[in-house]
Amino acid sequence: QIGRVYTGTSQNFGSSATALTPRMGRDLALSMPLVGNEELAEPDSPADRIFGTTECGTLRSQCKYLSVGFLAFLVGLYLNSVAQAWVQLRVISFERSQFDSYYNGNSSSLVPTLNRSQVGNWRNLVLPDLGFELLPQDCAAEGFNIGDTGSYFGKNYTGGQAPAWCDSAADLAAFSCLGATFLRFGVFAGPYSIRWTILRRVLTLMGCLYILRGFTISFTVLPNPAKNCVYSGDVFTDGHPLSSPNEPPRVKPGADPWTIAFGVMIFQTKTCADVLYSGHTLFITICACIWHEYAHRSPLFTFRSETLNAVTFVALRVFVLCYAGFCYLVIITTHFHYSDDVWFGFWMTLFVWRGDHSIVR
Repeated sequence: QIGRVYTGTSQNFGSSATALTPRMGRDLALSMPLVGNEELAEPDSPADRIFGTTECGTLRSQCKYLSVGFLAFLVGLYLNSVAQAWVQLRVISFERSQFDSYYNGNSSSLVPTLNRSQVGNWRNLVLPDLGFELLPQDCAAEGFNIGDTGSYFGKNYTGGQAPAWCDSAADLAAFSCLGATFLRFGVFAGPYSIRWTILRRVLTLMGCLYILRGFTISFTVLPNPAKNCVYSGDVFTDGHPLSSPNEPPRVKPGADPWTIAFGVMIFQTKTCADVLYSGHTLFITICACIWHEYAHRSPLFTFRSETLNAVTFVALRVFVLCYAGFCYLVIITTHFHYSDDVWFGFWMTLFVWRGDHSIVR
């Protein structure tokens, strides 16, 4: 079937396009799904050459496989959200227990002068991190009280003076990868489109990675280095103001992580205790893996020279890897995650991706 569909000549492509080379055809065979693409035919229209419209007609036969992948993704996302909510409740309870422990052992006259740093302030604690020390520290003051001054890894800062881009740089880095990958392999899929194969594998692997992340953020809770992060206090706490300098809030009575998780899933509830490992790194790494694995197997166009094709795809891989590395540095530079969060997120994604493809092959 693959030979019939993908090893044709360039007669239907016009003078500006050619057929895949034999080597690329063999690589393409490895990337094709085992079932579900029986309707594919050689591209015969301009829209098909750019958008891969012929493959869209196979959606009905692919639905059952996509449904399994989507279900795996939802289960993983939900369990990860449950872990995020549970860990956030643990941190709030920990802060309160530290305060109560200090209060019970001291005179009540001391309470008005207490501040969070005296009772084990979780939010103001940042672990030593080599990435924070080596990279620019413009975001070091983000989230600290305006007017506070001090030293942070050898750099003097004044609270509240971090650049505005510190808030959104990590999100922009992750979404730029997602957007570029979606446009290339989902919209401009080309004449050899395998968008459904990529989509169902990505959904399944993201579900697995979310489940693994739920375990890691639950086992060891690290203080969040992003001091501008504010969790949804109305969901997790009993109403005490989060900015109170003297008394940490209590856990909201009846707060249930299994219920709160639904709000976390749809970005209506924010948590700040899910640190190890980085979810942003998962998206960036899996996008890089898609480009590395499928760009030359589902090309938008090819050249007549096999050498030129090879050089082009190698250059594309190098660019993608460099951009992914840049995004990792952005996450660390903005103190959105510790270096370890990014490091483990990268390797976990790569191991799961390679393991899945090894099993399939």
